[in-house]
Amino acid sequence: MTKTEDSSDEGKRLLSPPETSADGSTEHSIDVEAEATPPDTAADAGAASAAPEEPLLLRPEARATSENTNADTTNKPSTAGESTPGRKPGRSLKNGSKANSERARPWEGLFEAVLKTADVGPPLIEFKDLREGVRKWVHAAIAEAYRHHFYGHVEAETTKYLVMILADPSRFLCYTREHCGRIMSRLAWDQRQQGVKNGCSAETTLHWGSVSGPITNTMTTLWHLPWALNPWKRFEVAHAAEQRAWWLDNYDISKRRFLAGDLPKDTWAYRYMEQVRAGGNETLLQERDEEMFASCMIGFINLIGVVTISGPLKFFLMAMALHPEWQRKAQAEIDQVCGDDMPTLANFADLPTVRAILKETVRWRSGVPLGVPHQAEKDDVYRGVPIKKGTINIADDEMFVFGAAVLWGFDMSQKIDQRTGKPVPIDTQATNSHVVLEPDPYEMSFRARSEARAAQIVRNYEQVRPTLKVVD
Repeated sequence: MTKTEDSSDEGKRLLSPPETSADGSTEHSIDVEAEATPPDTAADAGAASAAPEEPLLLRPEARATSENTNADTTNKPSTAGESTPGRKPGRSLKNGSKANSERARPWEGLFEAVLKTADVGPPLIEFKDLREGVRKWVHAAIAEAYRHHFYGHVEAETTKYLVMILADPSRFLCYTREHCGRIMSRLAWDQRQQGVKNGCSAETTLHWGSVSGPITNTMTTLWHLPWALNPWKRFEVAHAAEQRAWWLDNYDISKRRFLAGDLPKDTWAYRYMEQVRAGGNETLLQERDEEMFASCMIGFINLIGVVTISGPLKFFLMAMALHPEWQRKAQAEIDQVCGDDMPTLANFADLPTVRAILKETVRWRSGVPLGVPHQAEKDDVYRGVPIKKGTINIADDEMFVFGAAVLWGFDMSQKIDQRTGKPVPIDTQATNSHVVLEPDPYEMSFRARSEARAAQIVRNYEQVRPTLKVVD
């Protein structure tokens, strides 16, 4: 899922004169010259008018009762005289078989997670005792999809994205987030049609969990205001309940399809359910909170995959509008290698200029400025490109296919103001203040590179459209 970027800035050249942002500050242009080398040398929601009643489990007396009950239950010995790993002692097993139930939970014995049924915490799961189990499961699930290059879904969805831009280029920012949402929803549940909802949910979750969100994120004492005077807590409770219900509904649909033999094997839902069945639970009969946990685990992977890619793709489009000279260089490279065919991952090693532009975009405008980049632990080769130990890994399959395909299909430029005839300025430093950054809305123009290229975009979409079916 990663490509390479040299962590050193030495020897880089500016592409063009320094840029000036809307606030008057100076910003140097992106630089890709040093990277474009052959593969062998490339290394607040408002308060409701009538405050709803506080959920029972948020009230002090209910919490106290719940805590006492949990304490009593936790201290009870199991009927077998020993505690079951990963399960609170004394808790009944729905399947009636302790051994089968243990095997039916892929993370059994690795962690115990506490699901919050009414209170609010980081999205839907309280990471109080979340040890290596979930991290290992998630890593293995993503790594498997990556090894198969996401099963061709990135190319298929990129083909759809191009035809959407061709039809209505003014909505490119919305389409970009939807594009990421569709890919992740397909990988998670085979629910491509939830791309828009997935993108909106990711944005809302990020906003309410960031400094740019509600005032309670910076003035935390306000979180403890009474329920009737606390619009922030009321929104969080409602949002958490909505996400839980949505993800659990997706889980239930996936479960029915799995049992009917209709759920694609390349989904994360299938991976989880197959592991449950391999543990001896043929009917997938589990406690409801276990299903809730699984649905939130898969749903959260889905959500994170949207926000971490959408921002970099939008910054890439911005860079191409501002640097037509590098756009032309990349297009010339693509035309020489791909001709009339839309670029795919198979062209990765042969498009060093495209790779360099994408890497430079991420360096120029990092989507996670507070994040820690991944680094190669040993020498490796990725799709014909050598990767030296210590190389910083940043770009991924989705970014490469998206960037190369858009460059193949369209000429991009700054939008022209019809009244003045001058380019509409783009503030390259204007972003949201989320944990994961996206640029503030900006305008730019897309034009198919030729009538023949526009026709090819439509033909490509017609070929893949049957594979983009949605499931209700």
